Amino acid sequence: MDIENQKAVYPIGIVAELLGIHPRTLRIYEQEGLIKPDRRGGKRFYSNKDLQWLRCLRKLLTEEKLNIAGIKKLMSVAPAHIEELCGMEQE
Repeated sequence: MDIENQKAVYPIGIVAELLGIHPRTLRIYEQEGLIKPDRRGGKRFYSNKDLQWLRCLRKLLTEEKLNIAGIKKLMSVAPAHIEELCGMEQE
């Protein structure tokens, strides 16, 4: 795995802007256990890998019409299927 993709460098405001969503949405995803950003000094920071997952998550919510409960269920029973749906590289 590329270390640079794992390095958490983006603050929540930048990630929200890049994804076109409100920072509160990212906090909801975190509360629901869909993402776990790094924390430094009480602030959230996201890596390139996190951004890739969040783009996938947004695709599942908007294009595939899944809800958060459905994504959580899919994550527990078929995580490879999520990677396939989003074209993510497998670890």
